[in-house]
Amino acid sequence: MSVKNTFLIALLLYLFSCGDKKTEASLSALDNAREFIQATRSGDFKVAERFLMKDNQNIQIFNDYKKQYDNLPATKKIELSKSAYVINNIDEINDSVIIINYSNGYSDKPMNLKVARKNEKWQVDLK
Repeated sequence: MSVKNTFLIALLLYLFSCGDKKTEASLSALDNAREFIQATRSGDFKVAERFLMKDNQNIQIFNDYKKQYDNLPATKKIELSKSAYVINNIDEINDSVIIINYSNGYSDKPMNLKVARKNEKWQVDLK
């Protein structure tokens, strides 16, 4: 990896780790995704839920994830909360849907997170 790419990745990680934690839905899709990722990594599901698109299927998927998280040993929860994450790619499907591909140091496997605009707000769609 070139020095320029390493610098850009480090800069992105720094920028995403800075700033105050939002408790209300942000204006941009990327902000909402980032806040959702950070909240779920730290086990703050009350904050994460504020960024979630509220429908039956999303709520069920979200509740299943919370149960999985709750069953993790305390040491694993700490590892997850301290793990860094990197946004690998942002794919704008259309003006109302984006897919964010990211990886974290805990599982080190790429994951996709869909964010969709509904009722003029960007919301995480787990479906």
